[in-house]
Parts: sequence; C-alpha cells; structure tokens
Amino acid sequence: MRTISSVNGISAFGNVEYAAAKAGQITMSQNYAARYGPLGVRFNVVAPGTVRTPNWDSQPGTLEKLTTMYPLGRVGEPEDIAAAVAFLGSGDAAWITGHTLPVEGGVLTGPDPASLTPPDTLHPRCRDERCA
Repeated sequence: MRTISSVNGISAFGNVEYAAAKAGQITMSQNYAARYGPLGVRFNVVAPGTVRTPNWDSQPGTLEKLTTMYPLGRVGEPEDIAAAVAFLGSGDAAWITGHTLPVEGGVLTGPDPASLTPPDTLHPRCRDERCA
C-alpha cells in the first residue's frame, strides 16, 4: 500500500490544518505497517514537494517563485512522484515498510539555498551559470 502525503506533513511550511492532516496520514501508515506487516502487507508514504500540475495554471508566476526554495532549482514533475510510487511497489522495495519517502528536490534540507552562499564566495564559474 502506498499513499501520497506531502512535505507539509514532515516539516513546518505554514498550512497548519493541511500539515496536521498529512502528518496524521504518515503516522497512520506507520501504524498500519506494524499491524499488517505480519501478513506481508507493506505500507509506505511518498511525500512530494511542489509538483507542476494544471492546477498551477491559474496562478501565473507562482511556480517560478517556488523554484527558489528548491536546491535542485525546479519544482517536481508528476513523473518524479510516479517513479517513487513505482519503486515502493516494486520488489526492489520488498523490505521497506512504515517509511515516508520525501520526493522534494531538497526543500527539506533547509532555507532557500541562495541565502546560504553569498554570490561573491561562489566559484567564478558558478556566478554566471548553474553549477552541475
């Protein structure tokens, strides 16, 4: 069993009611993993960060602003989440249960990455282009 939660269930991003519901979902899955594990049933959670969906089309510019929060420099795509869900349902994850897999481009690592390194301390090549 795999469910989709959110990074909001792991860390504080503001939306208190939404975060409480997502954190509850994560804990529920952990409890189900313990309860049904002896029957061979696995319960895991995928916790996405911001994902590009048609819902964002009504809010022009919002996704672009949100990318600054992500160390990988972009928001997620539906395929990023689908790959994690597929992995957790595969035989490669046969001994994983009761866990939450954040799929979030690094947003849980801390503050806006641009605020951590002043531009004048970057390697010269990185000042003008994205470092690989």
